[in-house]
Amino acid sequence: MKTLLLLLLALVGSPAAFAGASSFEPVSSSSEAMDTFTILVAPSGSAAYAYAQTQDNGSTIFAQSALWRAVRDAAALVNEGGERTVLVLVAEGDYPGQFAAGIQRVPKLENAAGTLKVFGGMNDDFSARDPFSRPSRVPTAMGRDGAIFQIAGNSVIREVVVSGLVLDASPSNNYDVMSGSLQKGSSNSNPVIGWAQMEAERVVIADNVIANGAMAGFQIGSTPPVAGTGEVVIQNNVFLNNLLALRTQTFGRRAGFPYARLLVRNNTFALNFPFNPDPTSSNVSAVEWHNDNSFDELVFENNIFAFNPGGAFQSDWAPDRLPALTIRDNLFYFNGPLFGESGAGAVIVAGKFGTNPQYILLDIDGVRDNLDAEVSGNTFIDPQLRLALVADQPVDRSFIKAQVDELEDPRELFGFGSGPVEVSTFAPEMLYDERVVPVTGRPAARPYGIQRNDVWGMDD
Repeated sequence: MKTLLLLLLALVGSPAAFAGASSFEPVSSSSEAMDTFTILVAPSGSAAYAYAQTQDNGSTIFAQSALWRAVRDAAALVNEGGERTVLVLVAEGDYPGQFAAGIQRVPKLENAAGTLKVFGGMNDDFSARDPFSRPSRVPTAMGRDGAIFQIAGNSVIREVVVSGLVLDASPSNNYDVMSGSLQKGSSNSNPVIGWAQMEAERVVIADNVIANGAMAGFQIGSTPPVAGTGEVVIQNNVFLNNLLALRTQTFGRRAGFPYARLLVRNNTFALNFPFNPDPTSSNVSAVEWHNDNSFDELVFENNIFAFNPGGAFQSDWAPDRLPALTIRDNLFYFNGPLFGESGAGAVIVAGKFGTNPQYILLDIDGVRDNLDAEVSGNTFIDPQLRLALVADQPVDRSFIKAQVDELEDPRELFGFGSGPVEVSTFAPEMLYDERVVPVTGRPAARPYGIQRNDVWGMDD
């Protein structure tokens, strides 16, 4: 494989496909190669960076030791115009940003025919990738300016793919020393990953870890070039311990220009908390549906929704304002503690549906009976997720690296089995430890949630 890669890089300038635990394949023609540019990114002093330097030809392949420089250079290449693709391939390691400010910012993109793809989890010779075993970490810091991974406003591009990054917002948060609960007022209020006022035909967020957002996990800051076209794909991500993990509202260049479809597939949504630990508050569920000004259709399939205390989905809109809905082949488990519900399949949707003063709680039969939605194949079994909790403050990261403390039963956070089911610890400090990838330990649950061997492909 390494011989193939060397020949490929020398002759055509870039990889063209990933499949599963990804590997390079030749491109189909020299003309396609000329329209593809590759930036190989690895930390200074690493074996991966030494290899990247040997491949840098100054025209189609470039080596960088800092991710912020790589995405800056990628934007400049995109903006040269034409139907070109710029690949940013990121090796395992830490990428704290310029001056360790805790952000990675893509400058303004100005090419409606261009494509930018960022792929983390590469190995040392960039011949394969596995983002959950070889994490490309994007650490952040207190006082960060905006989302950890962001794109400049008013950008225009055909397609953006962000895949295989570990984005943990906990270093920009404050936690109560006694309870371990998140302190929203002094924590960063920007999303973990997001942008605003972008026009893009296709946006893909795949194979990332999005954790500990104090305001939002992913913010969909784009609209399509033509209303009712294009799509946003959110696939194979871990959404862990965020407030408002995902809202389906778009924040694009044109208000009221909906995408044709939002596809949310094979993600793991676990322990995503309501904005306030109050069953009468707003913003309670892991995923919040917006109206049909943002998407014509919402599709949720093969996801895990587990231990999200305010429910899997929330809707405050009248049913006739919602997009077309598909909820199929998902695993739901224990998503109702905020409302005192302990059933495995409780609180699939918490909704006010327009004018109701209190939340109406729907299980899957209630969704089928009350909403105009395609509902099929969903299950309600314990996924036996591997989750780790670090509640002590201040955090000694060397201690974290030395010891793994897994939650045997996350329901214990809500008093399950020892008293009333309620949210007492609110969005506790849970630093993501790559040794504890939150995959299911139950064979029957393996088709749901993240799939370690099915990462986003170069040609997908």
